[in-house]
Amino acid sequence: MTQEIRVSRFQLEVLAFLKLVARYGGAHLTCNQMIILGEVWIAHAEGRPLFAADLRRLCNMPKSTVSRVISSLGDEGLGFLSMHLDPRDRRRKRLRPSKPLIRLNDHMSEEFRRLREAQQE
Repeated sequence: MTQEIRVSRFQLEVLAFLKLVARYGGAHLTCNQMIILGEVWIAHAEGRPLFAADLRRLCNMPKSTVSRVISSLGDEGLGFLSMHLDPRDRRRKRLRPSKPLIRLNDHMSEEFRRLREAQQE
């Protein structure tokens, strides 16, 4: 018996974006890095805050794994995530895509737009 898996267009776009980040961002991302970066990107796109505790729940990963992956994606690692202290609880850090990652996304979106326009001509 096979189970049907439904994936939204947005989820496919996030996966495509992560593959391009890995290719053009000069990084070889692990599976856990892609999962966490994808969740951070989705939260950013939806305008909702995201913290490490949220990632542990969403990704069903141990605290140590989430911490290690966040560290590898942060400023000291690949530079794909930025962390900001929560003004209400300074022990918590809000996770967001870094400015260079957002610029890379904007650049890739512009390139895709040009390619689509060229194909339509």
